[in-house]
Amino acid sequence: MSERREFGWIDLIIGVLFIFLGFTMFSNPGSTLRSLVVLFGVIALTKGIFGFFKFYFFKKITSFWIWFIFLMSAIDFLFGILLVSNISLGVIGIDILIPTWLLASSITGIIDLWYIKKYTGVSQGLGLVLLVISILTSILMILNPGTASLTLAYMLGLSAISFGFSLVIQAFQ
Repeated sequence: MSERREFGWIDLIIGVLFIFLGFTMFSNPGSTLRSLVVLFGVIALTKGIFGFFKFYFFKKITSFWIWFIFLMSAIDFLFGILLVSNISLGVIGIDILIPTWLLASSITGIIDLWYIKKYTGVSQGLGLVLLVISILTSILMILNPGTASLTLAYMLGLSAISFGFSLVIQAFQ
């Protein structure tokens, strides 16, 4: 059980970063897209680094879907490097790139919930609802990129807050 607590701190840190990012978007919707790209890049890098720790943790207890965790961590890390090193590309593709990444992260979050339930017996109803909200807002942004530009800060904020709270909930399970 002590290993789970260490793992929980990683989810808590990433979750708080997402919640902070989401509320920042709500409070400053006119902030530049460049700032959003850099913030998402830093969070993606952090999520990728911590994802490798998650891979190591799960590798000790199971082999099921373990390489999926490694692959998603590598994608998070590389996506973070892409956004931080090429801000202009991030600004041009913000309507598609970031919602697609949030969609993939939310799907991975649902897989994490399954692992938690399987190995701890704890059900994650609220976490699942928040991840579904994150998935739906991400899909809406992907399907309506022009419209999404007008409300980008709010939609990304809602998705980031939902995903962040789901991670915080996971941290305490």
